[in-house]
Amino acid sequence: MKSKYILFFLSIAVMPMSADNLWEKIKKGTKKVTKKTEKVATKATQDVKKTASTGVKGAQKAIGVAAKETEKAAETAAGEVKKTAETVGEFVQGLTSLGEKLDSWALPDGRLRFDEVAYLGSHNSHSNIEEGFVYSQQLWGLDKQLKRGVRHFLIDIWLGKARPNVGKLLLCHGSCEKESRGQRGGRTDHVSFRTYLEKIKRFLDTHPKEIISLELENYASGSDTLKAIWSVPGLSKYVLIPADYDPLKHDGKWPTLHELIKMGKRLIIFDTGDSSKYAFGTNDYLIRNMYGKLNVDQACEIRKKPAGSRLFQMNYFGTVTSPSPHHNTPEQLKKVLARCQSKNVVDKGKKPNFIALDNVHLGNAMKWVNELNASAAKRLK
Repeated sequence: MKSKYILFFLSIAVMPMSADNLWEKIKKGTKKVTKKTEKVATKATQDVKKTASTGVKGAQKAIGVAAKETEKAAETAAGEVKKTAETVGEFVQGLTSLGEKLDSWALPDGRLRFDEVAYLGSHNSHSNIEEGFVYSQQLWGLDKQLKRGVRHFLIDIWLGKARPNVGKLLLCHGSCEKESRGQRGGRTDHVSFRTYLEKIKRFLDTHPKEIISLELENYASGSDTLKAIWSVPGLSKYVLIPADYDPLKHDGKWPTLHELIKMGKRLIIFDTGDSSKYAFGTNDYLIRNMYGKLNVDQACEIRKKPAGSRLFQMNYFGTVTSPSPHHNTPEQLKKVLARCQSKNVVDKGKKPNFIALDNVHLGNAMKWVNELNASAAKRLK
């Protein structure tokens, strides 16, 4: 309750500025971090080239100086936007959800097939304030998202190329060394893919009736991704792969939730890359509408509609453009679905299986998720 009162008085203090204007400050600030870092890095590289001609020792010294200058520049740039970004980022997202009641996740009827169930999904789940992003697309970290009923996670995997992350699979939004670092206010402590896998494994261990799905936008190799998944003790037993069950060989139909639980296969992974050993190909198994569009008509363009698939992921990322709960309300999301059906993105009558949103803490989309699953269960009787 105290935090709500604090936010209320803060909202009075910044009343002349709209939430959208504050949000723009965050975006401009993170771009400033990236540009400043790039500028100094370019100058440092030029210094290295000049000094290299004087000998190996001189080059080594220049490289060391360049690295320190680049790091210092990033920290300086980050400090310049820190007051705006850290304060405004969480404040705006918290303020826009002030007083909003969110429904709890209700477990669906286990007799339903996986392709008959709706799940709340978080777009760029890892790009969140709790885990270090300043310009973010979520407020909650993974633990909080799981607690609040998110069961479908869209994450980007990158291979670290700079110390201290060389060779590690990291969760970044854009290059870890460039765009993502700027979005984190200059920080280099990116969350690892393994960290998320370990948390998901612990959740599955303690929630035997839950099913989790991941959609990987993968900028690393399939072999590195496979190694990361298999490196987490006890995780591989949960992963369903096409060799276990291929819905495309069953008219697009997936097992029921009860069947998945009985099989012990409660982690379903979709991947944009070469992934059949640990995942289902995103472009082969998911119907998706266009991403990143606030305009409903523009959002309802076909991104991918694979033949034979029954899984529909409805994307709508309005809140990252304008952090208003309105964009994530059941009423607004129903309009998106109706428009997508009218434009033949998905068949009429087909409901979304994954409702992928930015800022899942806004708008109470969970209410619609539960309604969809309750309606699906009624049709069984």
